[in-house]
Amino acid sequence: MTIREVFARSSNVGTATLAQQFFKTNPSAFVQHIRDFGLDLPTGIEVGGEEAPIVKNPKDPKSEWSGTSLPWMSIGYELLMTPLQLLTFYNAVANDGRMMKPYIVQRTERYGEIVKEFRPTVVQRSIASKSTLTRAKDLLQTVVTKGTARNIESANYTIAGKTGTAQLNYHKFRASKGIRHQAGFCGFFPAENPVYSCIVVISEPERGGYHGAEVAAPVFRAIADKCFAMKAELHVPVNAKPKEKLATARLPTYDAGATEDIRSSLKWLDIDYFRENDLPEWAVITAERGDSLLVQHRTVPDKTIPSVIGMGLKDAIYLLENRGCRVKVQGVGKVRRQSLAPGTKAGGGQVCVLFLE
Repeated sequence: MTIREVFARSSNVGTATLAQQFFKTNPSAFVQHIRDFGLDLPTGIEVGGEEAPIVKNPKDPKSEWSGTSLPWMSIGYELLMTPLQLLTFYNAVANDGRMMKPYIVQRTERYGEIVKEFRPTVVQRSIASKSTLTRAKDLLQTVVTKGTARNIESANYTIAGKTGTAQLNYHKFRASKGIRHQAGFCGFFPAENPVYSCIVVISEPERGGYHGAEVAAPVFRAIADKCFAMKAELHVPVNAKPKEKLATARLPTYDAGATEDIRSSLKWLDIDYFRENDLPEWAVITAERGDSLLVQHRTVPDKTIPSVIGMGLKDAIYLLENRGCRVKVQGVGKVRRQSLAPGTKAGGGQVCVLFLE
């Protein structure tokens, strides 16, 4: 495996091998790198009870340094730090090397008047060279595009980060009844021009697996999606670049709804389409002409359950409730399944469950 593959695939064997190759004869140099990054110091955040990190020292007899300490430390064991301390380091990478002291309160006010204002504090001007930071960002982005966190890659913005999976009771495994895990993901987004950094740590996950990619990374993605959606300046205007030719797989096929809404949307998006003559109130988009869209009539009977697949929730509820149904909804997005089959006799207050994706 290349170093990029070792990093992207989170190979413990590859990481430990690299640590042994470069630092076996001088483990103190490895520990010094950790100190140079500020990973041996508390952040100093204004919250009581922050513990200082624990980093072993090969020159200190009290550290209980052994022949396995170096490879263990290279993959995250035999040292301790809080999630906030680790996030501060990742934030420095995102911030082109400038390490900032985290703080919670920006200012205090009294009746609208500013009483005290807290300014950002620089801890280190640069934790590494520009070339090293560029490579580090590239590796962190590869984790999401080709590595263990491929499941959280977004088409709307880029993510850089690293998955982490730890066994909490590795030193007491034989005496314990089972393996206890901790899953994590730490990173920042958008990767090319970071605005947010975030860490997710889940101790002893009970469902969905126990690896960082399975448990923590999806939570990171959910948080990132909401942050991205709420910050308009992160969105590239649709008319800021030449119109791209959409791949067939990305065409809005099998979207259904009110005919006028479909026409207005396609016109606003400047997407060419064919249409049947004299379309009634409801229509559906198909791709029956290869790479072109066709707007066709969607039959919506009055006395039986219509097909609402492909519709948004507003149209689907309107049609079903007007036919005496009670609607329940699962998921978000467009209707992909409905519990009552189209053609079922309407009336009597049937419950129709809509499954949205």
